[in-house]
Amino acid sequence: MLYCHLIPAPRPLGTAILTTASVAPVVLGLAARNTLGNLIAGISLILYQPIRLGDKVQVDAPTGQEAAIVESISLGYTILRGSTDQKIIIPNGIMANSVIINMGPDGSA
Repeated sequence: MLYCHLIPAPRPLGTAILTTASVAPVVLGLAARNTLGNLIAGISLILYQPIRLGDKVQVDAPTGQEAAIVESISLGYTILRGSTDQKIIIPNGIMANSVIINMGPDGSA
């Protein structure tokens, strides 16, 4: 890149490479913001374990308060099984920033 920028003939090529190298990380960072946020929140949920597999929790769903059992915690999403046997899939970024009532493995708090 430096070679292309120092010699007059390929200077436009060197400038284009330098510009691309400067803009590409910003574009990639903006595009991956939610994915990286979910990944970091997933690591936090796995390390600190505010909820564990089999725990009965109460969360805010679009339909209102929902009591569900934790089925799976991955790096990107937490999967809950609702009272009517539906799956509730919550991105970990939302899960880490929500107030969750953990009623324990037997649901008795």
